[in-house]
Amino acid sequence: MISSYLAGDTHGFGVYLQQMQPLRYGENSHQSAIAYKEFGVENSLADMKILHGKALSFNNMVDIAGAVYSVSTLDDTGCAVIKHNNPCGLAQAKDMSKVLELAWE
Repeated sequence: MISSYLAGDTHGFGVYLQQMQPLRYGENSHQSAIAYKEFGVENSLADMKILHGKALSFNNMVDIAGAVYSVSTLDDTGCAVIKHNNPCGLAQAKDMSKVLELAWE
């Protein structure tokens, strides 16, 4: 209701979401899941296109969000190795071919 009021919407309430893509499964493999994004947001994780391999799961999306957040404050090209939303490795380097190796170590 607060969000609606601040947005000038006096007739409804809530966050307005756009359905983007189905996910392979939810937090657990027997659950279904769909990726959504907020209306008006131009680029989000829900806009990603799979170039190869399986469709993303909810857990994959959470890990990707954790990786993006982890590298967002780095000064150089960064890489985060994530497992279950925990950064297990984090590195920054000017050489993009080296940064994954450093994060993996």
